[in-house]
Amino acid sequence: MAAVDRRPCHASRRTARRRLARFVTNHRSRVAILRELPQLEELSLRNTEISDLGLAQLSALRSLRALDVSHTLLADSALAALAPLTNLQVLDLSHTLVDGTGLGALAGLRSLREIALANTPLRDEALEHLGKLSTLEKVSLQYTDITDEATVHLSGLAKLTYLDLSGTDVGDGSLAAIGKLSQLEDLQLNFTRFTNAGLKSIAGLTRLKRLGLSHTAIGNGGMDIVGQLASLESLELDHTKVGDAGLAKIAGLTKLTDLALDSVDLTDAGVAHLAAIRTLRQIDLYHTLVTDKGFDQLKKALPDCRIHYERDSAKRERRS
Repeated sequence: MAAVDRRPCHASRRTARRRLARFVTNHRSRVAILRELPQLEELSLRNTEISDLGLAQLSALRSLRALDVSHTLLADSALAALAPLTNLQVLDLSHTLVDGTGLGALAGLRSLREIALANTPLRDEALEHLGKLSTLEKVSLQYTDITDEATVHLSGLAKLTYLDLSGTDVGDGSLAAIGKLSQLEDLQLNFTRFTNAGLKSIAGLTRLKRLGLSHTAIGNGGMDIVGQLASLESLELDHTKVGDAGLAKIAGLTKLTDLALDSVDLTDAGVAHLAAIRTLRQIDLYHTLVTDKGFDQLKKALPDCRIHYERDSAKRERRS
């Protein structure tokens, strides 16, 4: 733990007590000293041996706004200790043993804006509790066990701007619920089960700036909808069935700056569609069917764009 400046300077003390960004400990007995820092606003206990009893020591930290207990062995029984932290705005529970049965203890956290539960044994029932936290703006649920039956509870989170469902067992049913989240700006659906038809449900998300569709069954048909999302700035289509015909449908996205196309069936014929997107600043063409000729054509059309390309990456054995 970094040494605290103990010089007789009131400003230094205020900085140490009020602006301490991270306090990391790996010994349970040290947690108790946190009670002596009632003005602490940000605390990281990431990758420590913090226990349920240790977390209970935090109840005195009423000024706490951000708490990271990710990569620990904390479970749902520990969450009751967070109930007194009514100023909490950001909570990271990723890579813990939380399955969601204890999330009801957070109901009184009316300032909570962000919660991360990625890589936890989260169950469908947990989303009923999340759906009642109406102040939430960012929710990370990637690589959990939730299904389409659970995501209906998210549809009432009117302030939600960020949602990550990557690596979950969700499909078209979830997109119907997501389509009601009109404030969404960042939606990550990588490694999920939705189809081209399901994408129609998100056609009304006109505020979307970032969309992740990598490693899905999406194809050229789905690009009809994506091409209507005029606010898109970043689009991930790695390892999808999108090809030249699909890319023609997104050529009108005039705000797009980042486009990921690793392992899609893009050929030199489709390069002209990319060249039409003058705002592009970064494109991933690894493992596509583009040749040196197509690369040169694109580089000439978009001189300010960083293009990730390697000639030999198109070989069959490298596109698996």
